[in-house]
Amino acid sequence: MKADANDAIDRVAEIERLAALDPINYEIARAEAAARLKVRAFVLDREVAKKRRALGLDSDKDDDGQGRAVKITDVVPWPEPVDGDRIATTLAAAVKTYAVLPDTAADATTLWVLHTWLVNNFSISPRLAITSPTKGCGKTTVLRLLNKVVRRPKRAGSISPSALFRVVEMFQPTVLLDETEKYVEHGSDLHALLNEGHCKGGTVLRVLGEKFELREFAIFGRA
Repeated sequence: MKADANDAIDRVAEIERLAALDPINYEIARAEAAARLKVRAFVLDREVAKKRRALGLDSDKDDDGQGRAVKITDVVPWPEPVDGDRIATTLAAAVKTYAVLPDTAADATTLWVLHTWLVNNFSISPRLAITSPTKGCGKTTVLRLLNKVVRRPKRAGSISPSALFRVVEMFQPTVLLDETEKYVEHGSDLHALLNEGHCKGGTVLRVLGEKFELREFAIFGRA
């Protein structure tokens, strides 16, 4: 069983590596990679294309809607094992470089960052709330740092309830919300979604479209 688990991890890492290649280099590596993974080339193409969409590496050239399509950038994991304690220590030091806060707060922030990379291994996803006694203490600066180190970051200055459950269903991002006191009212739909989304299995039910179709959206994730 242990060997099978390692094979699965290697396969995921290899597909992510291939997805990050430009088209020419992927074409060069394609045949050898398919043989190494023991899959047919067209199956590998399909999985790599799926991973490229998940990583936000493909653009929608025909998208002519308002604004622009949402893209979530997912960093390709390091191909070799890393020292988790060293990463945690470095992250905590980085947080304290950009904000003045207690060691316990830096440690909590660091553990939450690491949690975003392993969220599907947990049944509960705690919310990280960055507060301060007054303005100008560095809350937004910490958010900017988090935007560089969490898994699948999506920072937003404002978000509607419908946008929140759709982006979580489609991308399962780490949603970083700034100035929430201005638009997240206690007891509002958005407040309820943020509360419900901390537990795996949480969903939203909506009736959509001209045919009044009943649809379900998963809202468990990072925020």
